[in-house]
Amino acid sequence: LSTLTVPGLSANATYYFRAGSLNWNSTPNFTALGSTKTVPAEIGVVISTAILDIGEVNLNMEIVISTSFLVTSLGNVAQSYALKAATATAGSPWAISLSSATDAFTLQALFNAAQPAAAAFADDDKMLDSETLCTASAFSGDQGCASVPAGAQRLLWFKLGMPTITSTEAQQDVEITVTATFP
Repeated sequence: LSTLTVPGLSANATYYFRAGSLNWNSTPNFTALGSTKTVPAEIGVVISTAILDIGEVNLNMEIVISTSFLVTSLGNVAQSYALKAATATAGSPWAISLSSATDAFTLQALFNAAQPAAAAFADDDKMLDSETLCTASAFSGDQGCASVPAGAQRLLWFKLGMPTITSTEAQQDVEITVTATFP
């Protein structure tokens, strides 16, 4: 062989190799030991829009937000995403939940090439105030969000379920976080 590719090596690790040949008597003849260090893995993510104002929405209703976010994978290796959402309004009685109730809202996310229908969002797509890792079923529409190649872009869509009743009339801000993780 004049070249050799060794797949599956870990990033930022040193590997030692030695090459050898067999003589006519099948006796190995190795060269001096050599080493190489792999490149450190770098991950990251950037979101195209920092703020989205969806305006007024009535209580006790669900809407698919018609604006998507462009999420770009940074770094030099494939990565997966983890998502979370929480109320960012100081002193807000609102909280993200798995079902709408008094002062409780739902927020579902889906990586999809085009705006998905409301029925495309499933229970696995519900966000929480702790990170939830993307899987083949969670947050993955027709664009996966696990093992996303470096430089790849995905469109992120949301479906908002409003509280059934609210104890405040103040505008509510929700902070959405997308984190890059190793697959």
